[in-house]
Amino acid sequence: MKNLPAIKIPGGIRFPAWVVLGMMLALGISPAKAAESAEVSQKIELKSLKFPPLPGSIKGGFAGNMGKVLLVAANPPAPAADGSLSTWTCPPPSDAPSSASWSAAKVTLPAWAASTPWEGRWIVAGGMRGGKPVSDVSLLSLDASGNLTSTSLPSLPQAVAGAGAAMIGTTLHVFGGVSSWEPAVFEKKLWKLEFTDGVPATSWSEGEAFPNSPRAFFATTSQYGMLCVFGGIGPDLKVSNEAWVYRPTPIEAT
Repeated sequence: MKNLPAIKIPGGIRFPAWVVLGMMLALGISPAKAAESAEVSQKIELKSLKFPPLPGSIKGGFAGNMGKVLLVAANPPAPAADGSLSTWTCPPPSDAPSSASWSAAKVTLPAWAASTPWEGRWIVAGGMRGGKPVSDVSLLSLDASGNLTSTSLPSLPQAVAGAGAAMIGTTLHVFGGVSSWEPAVFEKKLWKLEFTDGVPATSWSEGEAFPNSPRAFFATTSQYGMLCVFGGIGPDLKVSNEAWVYRPTPIEAT
């Protein structure tokens, strides 16, 4: 027995291999089945779908999915007077009765708005209209006929463009951006909007301020209950290579 290798368990505890084998058999776990399951779980099947070319430039816009439907907010062929973006939807090619194509929606959105997916829908906050930041917040969804609709949510306490947005649990977080373009005023505030059973609160609350210099036009996502911010531009107009995370609740008592 003493020639058998030891298996290291997290936490620094070591058990002989025969002890681990005995525990697996006692729990009804076959070593062969465990190895087979581990091998199967690592197999990822990739499926390629060819979508039609984008209907316009997505500079200042975004692209995402609403269930199986692809959503794009892009610059229209004929620029809008206030710089608003047009929206299009497209079903996946495999679900289209013929060749997939883009369908123009009636919804228009500000450019450089913060956007984030939420339960098969999209939330769009702030942005630029008429060369000025706005505080509008909209919830985008598809109706029973597959048409894109927009519902107004409580406006941001401050107009911002180039901000970032992410849902963490049932709380919408909107961070940073510019509140003025001429002169350029960069922000480091964090705003939160709580949702209860899918219904938003009537007003926003202010969260902890960003500890570093303010920034805008960065990449944002939420991972493991954290708001993640990558890169961006600060008041010095230089591109940052920093990555920051904001944790609404402590992890492991830190």
